[in-house]
Amino acid sequence: NIFASTSNFIEITGVQLELGEQATPFEHRSFGDELLRCQRYYYQHLSAGTSAEDIIATASSYDGSSAYGALNFPVTMRSAPTVDGYTATNAWKYYNANGVGYFNNFNVVNVHSNSVQLQNAQSIGITAGQSGNFQAGVNECYLAFDAEL
Repeated sequence: NIFASTSNFIEITGVQLELGEQATPFEHRSFGDELLRCQRYYYQHLSAGTSAEDIIATASSYDGSSAYGALNFPVTMRSAPTVDGYTATNAWKYYNANGVGYFNNFNVVNVHSNSVQLQNAQSIGITAGQSGNFQAGVNECYLAFDAEL
């Protein structure tokens, strides 16, 4: 008797809810397919605590103080997402052949449902025309994109 004790429980798996009166065949989705469906609404590019050296995007030095990099999402998002990223003194870095320029956060220059263009928000000393990488500067860095309903 399931109701004989409050410590009794039932485990149920493989349930599919249907709208209307007509049942459809059960859908078996892989983890990968389900993840891609979720990333249409939220995509976390970098989790806090992963590494202080993780590359965010390849970038190009526009002038002596700013660089731009593009980041493509794994799937087209529902709409142009909002950007949520870690902000702190010297949290991020632009690394290229001339060295490292540290900055606090990103400016979002262009954001679309399939990509975002990032720029270092604070001026850094770099050489125009060179390429490099936007990277996490500290372990606390995170970068996520939200297109929830």
